[in-house]
Amino acid sequence: MYEQIRAAGVNVLGISKQDELSHRRFAAANSLPYPLLVDRRKRTIRAFGVNGPFGFGVRRATFAIGSDGVIVDRLVDDFFIGNHLGFINEALPRLKQKL
Repeated sequence: MYEQIRAAGVNVLGISKQDELSHRRFAAANSLPYPLLVDRRKRTIRAFGVNGPFGFGVRRATFAIGSDGVIVDRLVDDFFIGNHLGFINEALPRLKQKL
């Protein structure tokens, strides 16, 4: 999936509140080829509206953001990672138009 996304000219990154060491371990364990950013104070997480219930944790979300910085679409689904893959497949053509 990552290769398809990059071939479309789209960038991928992850953001969570865990520290850099946790990110490195997670990326290595899952062979992630894209950067994971640290948001310890959850500023970006709150700005994107994916803070967990009652301020605890972080919701699993995928955002499609155009090169102009405008959110094209988003999916928040905490439990089914497969839904995120389907969302990406549907969003890629719209993102290509925004490049």
